[in-house]
Amino acid sequence: MADQFFDWGAPGGQFLDTTTELSLGSRFSVSSLAPCRGIRFRIPGTLPSAPSPAFVSLWNVLDPVTPLGVGAFEWAAQTPNTWQIIALDDPVDVEPGEAYFAVYQTFEHWAGTVPYTFPETQGLITMSSQNGWLKLGFGCPDLVSGANASFLVGPVLDVASGTEGSASASLGGLVAAASGARARAGTAAAALGGLTAAATGDGAPGVAIPGRLRVSSSDGDLRIAYTGQQLRATVE
Repeated sequence: MADQFFDWGAPGGQFLDTTTELSLGSRFSVSSLAPCRGIRFRIPGTLPSAPSPAFVSLWNVLDPVTPLGVGAFEWAAQTPNTWQIIALDDPVDVEPGEAYFAVYQTFEHWAGTVPYTFPETQGLITMSSQNGWLKLGFGCPDLVSGANASFLVGPVLDVASGTEGSASASLGGLVAAASGARARAGTAAAALGGLTAAATGDGAPGVAIPGRLRVSSSDGDLRIAYTGQQLRATVE
């Protein structure tokens, strides 16, 4: 597993909002499919006294009702003036062409920086031109901050993980192919009982001849089991 996150650089300052509980977020997109395993954000110098527990969350901007993923944490257990990663309960695939919010929940105290120039791209992640989104209470942000302010929060992507796939063949012929940051198995018909597995990008390339399977790996481990007429492949 290899984490990728948006590096905010200088942590900026600490701010105080005495009005209410806040959900602070960043709007982002990705250039290729990847699982988001958690949310990274800056712990302010003064720890919030509530809520307990607090939550990080991941949202599709088109669905402000149901979060894609959540994770719980305790503010009292955090170390002031540090970066923290809170895991989501389950990893969530984020896809190109969609827009998302990475969010954490706080009360009164938060860390941020003003101004910040957007959009900006680092690796797979692009932060939008309107950054620093918030909501009063818990939920999907619905207000954008002024002056392109940033709340120093973003997704943590697992760029090395693979997706498990399976397929079957009626006559013993099967082709599996994968590409991109996460290698996904695809299927197609093959002639004369040959089995071919191939992966590019962060996957593992391999070739085969009829009746035999030959696999090589230069960037991760490719595991393939061929039992009867079933192919099961994972890339780790």
